[in-house]
Amino acid sequence: MSPNLPADAADQTDAGSLDGLHAGSHRRPNVPAPLIFMLEGTIQYVGAGLAVGLFALFAPMTVAWMRSIIAGILLMAWRRPWGKRALSWKGYAWSCAFGVALVAMNTTFYEAIARLPLGTTVSIEFLGPVIFAAIGIPGIKGKLSVLVAFSGVVLISGFGLDLGDSRQLVGLIWALVAGGLWVAYMALGRKVAVLGRGLDSLAIAVLFGSFLQLPFAIPEIPAVFRAPEAIALAIAMSVCSSFIPYVLEQVVLRGVKAPLFALLSALLPVTSLLVGLLMLRQIPTPAELGGLVLVSLAVAMTYRRS
Repeated sequence: MSPNLPADAADQTDAGSLDGLHAGSHRRPNVPAPLIFMLEGTIQYVGAGLAVGLFALFAPMTVAWMRSIIAGILLMAWRRPWGKRALSWKGYAWSCAFGVALVAMNTTFYEAIARLPLGTTVSIEFLGPVIFAAIGIPGIKGKLSVLVAFSGVVLISGFGLDLGDSRQLVGLIWALVAGGLWVAYMALGRKVAVLGRGLDSLAIAVLFGSFLQLPFAIPEIPAVFRAPEAIALAIAMSVCSSFIPYVLEQVVLRGVKAPLFALLSALLPVTSLLVGLLMLRQIPTPAELGGLVLVSLAVAMTYRRS
């Protein structure tokens, strides 16, 4: 906290130094939001790569709890939203609601990818943000950009479901629910961001969410503490998958409206394609390259006009 300033003013200064915005401001961050999204996506997928080793040791829900609890502790230690920096009761309530949406979104997403390919799940889940963006972005050009973005995501990931397979059908349901919860996450994230204490609210939300995940992780917690190398890997995973991406999303949410944020989410599948090419030597197909072009076009159409 900055010296010689009241807590609220210091919080505004700290937040402003991070994202170039004064607390409560609705101006865009100094760095264009699409670039922030690309950076976020890259870091997230590096974190996903780190998580692969942990999935071999623990159940996915235990790994999810490790991710949340570590990120929550780091954020709380950084922001310290108590004492003179405490939020109002309304602020705490919105933060906890945000945490519920965050945990529910992640949980349903894990259930979906347990039954469906990751790319397919991402495409289906993106239906939620697409509908949200289509409703919230005005004008024919805005609606067209949403359709173009969704077409690009489908080309990148594809569907290819066999609904006669009960496992895939259940996975489809989980993915659709995850898409709806993604909308709730974006809307609540925007709410806490524009209240002016977005990063403090984020810290509370992530830690609160980790408490909700705790019952699923309890059976394996003793094994976690007997594996210091796993804890080290989990810290790296949490920083890449949660701490940095969540902070970057708060930066974006304070500068753009939620429907545009929803459309910008289409950049995440694009980022996964690029990371796969650069890190895993996975050569994209012509359809995937076409999807990359469509998503980029949609983001350019909407971001420049908004």
